[in-house]
Amino acid sequence: MQDTKRVKAIHNTDCLCWKCLKKHDKDKDKIHIIEIEALGYNSRFDNLSTRIQLCDDCYNANPEWWKLERIKPKGFEEFGSVYKYEKEIYQFIDALPLQSQQFVWNEYAYGANATYHMDAQDWIDY
Repeated sequence: MQDTKRVKAIHNTDCLCWKCLKKHDKDKDKIHIIEIEALGYNSRFDNLSTRIQLCDDCYNANPEWWKLERIKPKGFEEFGSVYKYEKEIYQFIDALPLQSQQFVWNEYAYGANATYHMDAQDWIDY
């Protein structure tokens, strides 16, 4: 378990890469905003939409992931689609700094499975 007592919430995401936590104020066009749309049953993003912001370097480490290609899992075609790299994206999000996970799972999350928004610092401390 992470020691959250020293982790402080970030309140301004403008030009911020959520992976490396670097601000890119002078190069605003170097920030990629990836909108992850909610999918249906069988997806980890079932009724949950969110977003991720990445700088060029962090984005280009896995550019195929961020195309968010939808596929029908074999044997579950009638239950909806998943993202082709959904497992990797989910692991990527879980490896983000805690402040960034708060953005993804709390502050910018919306949909039927995102109805529990908390204050940013409370989410980190919880």
